[in-house]
Amino acid sequence: MSDTASWITFGKDRYHQQHEITAWCREYVGHGGWTGDMPTSWEARSWAMYGMFGNITYAFKESKHLTAFLLRWA
Repeated sequence: MSDTASWITFGKDRYHQQHEITAWCREYVGHGGWTGDMPTSWEARSWAMYGMFGNITYAFKESKHLTAFLLRWA
């Protein structure tokens, strides 16, 4: 497992999909959710999301999870 995160940021145009995206992450990636910023310690979390002004960043502990996310949502 990697200690560094991989991430993608979506703009306000994807804000309305956050609940659907979050449900997908929970089902296919595992434990995670909202955080205040990029996680400095992942502990039991596999992914995280944080946002500002309608822009939401999804961060993943492992790059394979980012790849699966991009295949579905990008």
